[in-house]
Amino acid sequence: MEGANSMFKRSKPDITHGDERPIKTFYKSIASISIVIFILVFVTAMIRFIFTGNILPAPGILRMEMSLRKNEMLFDNVIEYLIATGFDNITIWRTNVSRGNLIEMSVGFDRAFVSDEDVTESIHLLFQRGYRIISRNEYVVKFQRWSNLDAGRGIVYSINGNTPREDAMNFLVEILPLSQEGWYFYIEDFNEWRRRN
Repeated sequence: MEGANSMFKRSKPDITHGDERPIKTFYKSIASISIVIFILVFVTAMIRFIFTGNILPAPGILRMEMSLRKNEMLFDNVIEYLIATGFDNITIWRTNVSRGNLIEMSVGFDRAFVSDEDVTESIHLLFQRGYRIISRNEYVVKFQRWSNLDAGRGIVYSINGNTPREDAMNFLVEILPLSQEGWYFYIEDFNEWRRRN
């Protein structure tokens, strides 16, 4: 009987397609390389954050020019409103913007709220698009896009049409005209300003 049973037993087919070790080694290599790249990107971002306070690099004039063109209507809404308030010293911080419709402005040592819905929407959109501080003084309306503890960059609109000077902005080290009249790219840097003065 045993011979009859062995006659009906089937042998398992050989379904291996050669040596599978190179494929496993390839996937392990890809996984290892991916982990190393992730660690390098993470470490680079942390070093940049530690030394500059930002993960993203500081914007240059070309990037700010593109931002001006893309957000021109938003900037115009905010500028018209801030000039119409009649206050010479206004600051709106990104951190003071609530999720609701109220936007708090520092006006000198007091505070006020933006009352116009279109302006509120414009400010929300500008902050969502990377701007951090919007401020106005007697001469300029400034839109800060990047900053660390000692420096800041962004664009500025000259209210009186003149090129903004150091007395209109804190620690101004560079001001370059943009393509649209009255608009400038600026760099403020306390350490550089102190070195020059």
